[in-house]
Amino acid sequence: MSSHVSVLLVPGAWHGPWAWDQVSRRLAARGFNVCVLDLASTGAEPATLGGLYDDAARFQETAARLPGTVVAVGHSYGGMVLSQGAAGLPNVGHLVYL
Repeated sequence: MSSHVSVLLVPGAWHGPWAWDQVSRRLAARGFNVCVLDLASTGAEPATLGGLYDDAARFQETAARLPGTVVAVGHSYGGMVLSQGAAGLPNVGHLVYL
């Protein structure tokens, strides 16, 4: 089953992909295709940061290119990104909110 599932991990506010390092390694070791979203709303330069809609657009672009059924997991603020971004994407099968 894992070969037909992609897991898209979405960090919370002020977090980067690093927040999912341990989880992504464990999922990948079990055969899942794992992708961690890098939010447009995080970074060192405030003038270039995006907001929720930018994060949702990045989620949509990323989820649309992943193979198989996508299980999206959002931590904290990442759950808002899931809710905003997953609507209408036919390959997103499950949303998990942490």
